[in-house]
Amino acid sequence: MFLPAASETVVLPQDIYDILKRYSLSGKIFTMFDTDAVGIKSAKQLQEQFGTIPIYFTSNYKSKDPSDMVKDYSYKKVLTHFDS
Repeated sequence: MFLPAASETVVLPQDIYDILKRYSLSGKIFTMFDTDAVGIKSAKQLQEQFGTIPIYFTSNYKSKDPSDMVKDYSYKKVLTHFDS
């Protein structure tokens, strides 16, 4: 299950995490934030606090998030990245 937060600075309460975990088919919670300093820091905090699994989607690209990656490369490149 992916955690779609409105911002990297949103605090995840324990009760919300527990609900997400309960409804996750795999029992795993993934995060995908921007690959700027704030996004990486937030992903690491959630990983330490809850054991979430951060996905640094654009870490090998100059784009800081998937929407920038579409602009910088193409929609097809983003789809290819998810498929691999």
